[in-house]
Amino acid sequence: MTRSIHLASLFLSLAWAAQPSMARAQASCPGATSEAATARRWPAPLDRLITMHEREVSLRDALDRLAAAARVRLAYSADLLPLDRRVCAVYRSVAAGTALTELLDGVAVEPVVADSDRVVLAPTSATKATANAPAPTLTQRAGVLERVVVTGTVNGSAQRAVPVALDVIDGRELQRRDAHSLSNVLNGAVPGVWVWEQSPSSLLASYASIRGASSFGLSYPKVYVDGIEVANSLLVTTLDVESVDHVEVIRGPQGAALYGADAISGVVNIVTRHDGVDGGAPRAELRTGAGMAGSIYAPSGVLTQRHSLMVRAGSGVGSASLGLSASTLGDFIPDAYDHRFTVTGSGRHVGRVAIVSGTARFLAEDAASPPSPVLANVAGDDSLATPSPGDSAVHQSVRQYTLGGTATVRQRDRWTHTAVIGVDGYSLNDASAFGTPFTSAADSALRAARGSAVRGTARLSSVAQLGTWNRLAGAATLALEHSAVREANRLPTTFGPDSPPGEYGVTERTTRSRSNTGVIGQVNGSFRDALFLSYGVRFEHSAGSADIDRNSTLPMLGAAFVQDFGRAAVKFRVAYGKGIRPAATTIRTTSWMGERGSEGAPNLAPEEQSGVEAGVDLLVGRVLGFHVTRFDQLASGLIQPVAVSSSGPGPGGGGGGGGGGSGGSGPGGSGGGPNDGRRIAYELQNVGEITNRGWEVSGSAGAHGLTVSTAYAIVDSRVRRLAERYTGDLRAGDRMLAVPERTLSATASYARGPWSASVTGSRAFDWVNYDRIALADAVESPDRPPRDLVGDQLRTFWRLYPGVNRLRANVSFDLRRALSLVATADNLLNHQFGEPDNVTVLPGRTIAGGLRARF
Repeated sequence: MTRSIHLASLFLSLAWAAQPSMARAQASCPGATSEAATARRWPAPLDRLITMHEREVSLRDALDRLAAAARVRLAYSADLLPLDRRVCAVYRSVAAGTALTELLDGVAVEPVVADSDRVVLAPTSATKATANAPAPTLTQRAGVLERVVVTGTVNGSAQRAVPVALDVIDGRELQRRDAHSLSNVLNGAVPGVWVWEQSPSSLLASYASIRGASSFGLSYPKVYVDGIEVANSLLVTTLDVESVDHVEVIRGPQGAALYGADAISGVVNIVTRHDGVDGGAPRAELRTGAGMAGSIYAPSGVLTQRHSLMVRAGSGVGSASLGLSASTLGDFIPDAYDHRFTVTGSGRHVGRVAIVSGTARFLAEDAASPPSPVLANVAGDDSLATPSPGDSAVHQSVRQYTLGGTATVRQRDRWTHTAVIGVDGYSLNDASAFGTPFTSAADSALRAARGSAVRGTARLSSVAQLGTWNRLAGAATLALEHSAVREANRLPTTFGPDSPPGEYGVTERTTRSRSNTGVIGQVNGSFRDALFLSYGVRFEHSAGSADIDRNSTLPMLGAAFVQDFGRAAVKFRVAYGKGIRPAATTIRTTSWMGERGSEGAPNLAPEEQSGVEAGVDLLVGRVLGFHVTRFDQLASGLIQPVAVSSSGPGPGGGGGGGGGGSGGSGPGGSGGGPNDGRRIAYELQNVGEITNRGWEVSGSAGAHGLTVSTAYAIVDSRVRRLAERYTGDLRAGDRMLAVPERTLSATASYARGPWSASVTGSRAFDWVNYDRIALADAVESPDRPPRDLVGDQLRTFWRLYPGVNRLRANVSFDLRRALSLVATADNLLNHQFGEPDNVTVLPGRTIAGGLRARF
């Protein structure tokens, strides 16, 4: 630890740097504006004098700080203001009205006094708002580049200066689309990221690709909620979009310099809403809806419903919210169901020098996941037929919670200090894991994941603005982060000689503690608000229970150049990054492949990925955007659960049930009956080196209430070199299994008057995966010894999946100002099969309707 701090201190002593500056900062921020003499021309309370020192902040934060300094309540519509736009607010003894007018220059609103301490930002004509503007302002530049993001740097900056491909998904857009599942949130908005459509009764997310493969069957990003690390990223399968302000996504290892180990694939940061309501009095929004989900296994359909209530109170200076939601789905396949309940809460207080916010969430989900009915007639064996109700389904459950807060303190316009402290934990029972070829209806391995974990996160950071000189601006950042997790798991190891089908005789109970400590240094420089350089490095120490004790250096280097053409801009960017994932992680522990896999873990090398991305962004205000990115990454040490033959009762269990499991690929070995002496066990092995190369293209255009967006990616994920001791079925030159070659999505949205509607289509194309029906038949056949189902023999069960088209739509109509009708249709083309394999079953066409009331 002392060595890391010494290196970080040396790094900062050699650094010159800058946080990105901005056009207005160069004009008005070098010295504070002083205008006390003009205070009397404003009516009370706009005549109150304020002093502010806010550089490179969002318009939302600037307005909240101004309201706190002037002791007023601001009321405005979020639809009228570019609240994520970066602004500069450095004033000394200036009337609040003068500061407001300057901050809102070019925006079609004006301050109107409504009460002794209440000011409304009322709409006005755009012509009036800009008639007297003496020079181009930020609102006349490419708006998307001026929004402030928090994932690209330690304390946030304008997206203009971020050298990596960073996608921001707006929470209000997710509400309009009624997009709750992770696949609906990411697949339609982020090129290069693809989440498999999951059975609603699956408790774990399944990522097909994040710029290719960063692990075997366990590729996933590092997920944060308001800067608090989630203990298990795969447990984030849905979002309560009513509580989400926006979602920020970084793809690739470039984010590891800031976020440390396990950010090898990328980072997802879910930012919750902290906005108040007009007038500050409590307001509520109720959504209720129900419908029918079709299925070939339920000809009359099954009931699905979702209800939510969100209560908000306060203003921008101080706000609080509480949200509740509940959803259910019936047996779209025999014996399946899913019940989900969530609670979210948030609070925020803005003071003159500090902003303090808190967030909390709780999730309870119970689901029944029977074996896939597709396997009912495999090998003509009656033992594989779907058992009677009460015997076939494995009852899964998860309880997950997050609690934490953030405090930001600004010392004049030079220093910004931030502290984030929080915990995230879960309790998981009988959840399916994945990553192996076998699926069996006789042995369900959904019971393979039992346990709990609690992760605590603490991060302290300080940013020093070095001011501007000759059109150069500079800042330096130092941060210290510590994360610790304690896990308790129960994992199956053997079958008892008298164990009934699907039940384990011996269970391994393990308790592990792991921690990561990182010292982060980051420097950023800008010249004329057009050329941006960024360098960051994280010195990290990982410690754990005997199998983890290593030091890592994770660098990131990037550059961006932006050329403005009035409201249009072209941005060129390039970045390099390196990430690492230890062999033993909480998520991999959740899906251990039995005793042999656990014992092999200490001898495994960590998974690593490094590479370069380069791209071009073309933007015209917030109306038109076009983005192209080329990436070239090298992943090494990828870990695969390799099938090995084992005679007699031994490690392994059955594969996960395809109906409710994660892609129908459970974590255990599979054999005939549990007492027949034929078993497939697993051993965790490093595959070797994998290359992930490809292109990402996305674009959006909008006018007159109509918006069209699209995302397209081409990914070539191939084995470059095999590890010396690898005995699995992959060979050099092979495509990585279950990674689509291409993904495509498109969304059209319309909002005008009382109507709003959206349609989203998506498809993954051409991936290689196991033929799980043929494998299940081979496993159950007495003529196929276990040695025919391991190593090269498994290649005969590979097959190409072409993919299927997915289509969903929703429409709403405002009956009156506070009451709306809502209708949603999912899986309109009624595809229940086809991805990610040939045993997974999804609900068919689902039609639901409901009401949205605000009061």
